[in-house]
Amino acid sequence: MNLHIGCCSVDKKGNAFLILMLVFTALILSLAFYLAYSKMTSFKGYVGKSQAELVFFYQEGERQLMYTDLAAKYAMQDSLIESLSRVDGCGKYMDSPTVFSTGQCNLSMFMLQRTLARIFNRKVNLYFDFSQYSIPKSNYLVSIPKENDTIKGFAAENIYLPSYNKEKILAGMTKQERECITNNQIPNTMFGVTACSTCSGTDCSDYDENSCKLDPCKLSCSWTDQKCTKAITFYSINPSFTISNSFNISNYFNISLEVSKIAKECSQVQDKPGCFISKAKNLGRVAVCLDAEEEKFFRLYESMRSCQESQDNNCRCSISYNGNNKVSLKVEAGSIILEDSNFSEKIDIGQTGMLYEQAGTFYIKDLKNAEIDINNGISIKGLQEVYDKEMFRNNGIFFVDKQTAAGSIYQSTPFCKIKYDKAQVCIESKQKIFSYTELKSKPAIYRFSVAFEKP
Repeated sequence: MNLHIGCCSVDKKGNAFLILMLVFTALILSLAFYLAYSKMTSFKGYVGKSQAELVFFYQEGERQLMYTDLAAKYAMQDSLIESLSRVDGCGKYMDSPTVFSTGQCNLSMFMLQRTLARIFNRKVNLYFDFSQYSIPKSNYLVSIPKENDTIKGFAAENIYLPSYNKEKILAGMTKQERECITNNQIPNTMFGVTACSTCSGTDCSDYDENSCKLDPCKLSCSWTDQKCTKAITFYSINPSFTISNSFNISNYFNISLEVSKIAKECSQVQDKPGCFISKAKNLGRVAVCLDAEEEKFFRLYESMRSCQESQDNNCRCSISYNGNNKVSLKVEAGSIILEDSNFSEKIDIGQTGMLYEQAGTFYIKDLKNAEIDINNGISIKGLQEVYDKEMFRNNGIFFVDKQTAAGSIYQSTPFCKIKYDKAQVCIESKQKIFSYTELKSKPAIYRFSVAFEKP
């Protein structure tokens, strides 16, 4: 039976289907509303939070790159000045690179780069101590392109900027701990009691690695905290750099070759050191190589090294020192380390010992790991005796002799014959480099030394 209303008619079965669809749609919309409403209470952030964080850390990364670039620029200028004075690779005399000995040793760009990297890493590390983030120390290899108009530093490790999900971290804390964090203090909980302590500085000594807590003192302290991996996201940047260089480094190598050439010419005359110093003065303005205290330290070092180089046996060497700095000797297996507050130099020798007498018999006491003061006679830490300011060598053994009223038993022993006649020259560079440490432009000091084997 059909029901006609005006122009339209509705079948009873169609009417039932329409009602069913309306009910089903209402149920679907109700469920969707319920799910949406329930999710709303757990979302505590705001739309675009992740994107805003990404923009923030991009800017933070750029800020850190600017910091490392400036630190590298400041440290590199002073490092270059120092490196051109003491390039490693060919040995040295009085802390000056030896460019001629029994033959010529050509200083190379590789030697300069290696020296520059060592000195630069030491200097730039001081700047990195003041960063908010943990910047890897001693992290750079240094390269100087052939054109030497730039200096490049290649970082082995990246800088990591940690992004904390603060809500997740704070959710696992007590009310008292959250109050500490809010006030930029460290929460310390012991036996259920929480106390807030102030930051100790920029290091991580006040951060507890075994608990997932936000450290307001230094954000990077919880990198190694494995329990925090879900609460922390890391953004990394590579702090490699390129610095413009206007200093003509090739001039240094040209002068080093001239020094070698002069040494070779002077090796044929009788007064080899005198000949070398006289001719080397024509290479440029002569500079002072070392200050007074440095000079005294390295004179002492060279006197000990000459003793080690001597091919004589059963002989003695003087090791007098009249400087103002406290100088000590540390004896290790196969070597002696001579050091003061500024320098530390190593001399490779054989066995070392102290000669002493007991009941008419002479013994050699092992001095391995001993600390020796040579400022006022040779005194050995832990022993009361004072020994002569002389070293003796006999069958590869170096030792010192105890002072007695009768004098040293080796007082009639001849002095060891010196193997080399050595000399050094220091030349100022014509071009100056700006030193950020001294805040002025200054020339680099090219230091060179030569060694002539004695007949």
